[in-house]
Amino acid sequence: MKDFILEKKATNSHLKGNINISKVPINLLPKVSEIVKIVLGDDISHSNFVYAKGYRINNVLIGNWLQQNNIGVGNTFYIRIINNNTFEFLINA
Repeated sequence: MKDFILEKKATNSHLKGNINISKVPINLLPKVSEIVKIVLGDDISHSNFVYAKGYRINNVLIGNWLQQNNIGVGNTFYIRIINNNTFEFLINA
């Protein structure tokens, strides 16, 4: 499977660690309630993959990472989806 990269414009919700990824093709997503790996630079975390008004990952560390990397509301960041269960957050695609 080729990696899929999703471009996002940061919102207040993103800065709190609530990331909606409903625009990703369903076949590239894990099953709801699976634990997924979150890659934030050199740091790795884990989170449950949930469905709440869309497919999403909720992890406060994501919001912290965005802010530490000067990603504010309206700025662009990227998410690379690797093997259906790893979500790597990037500043540049």
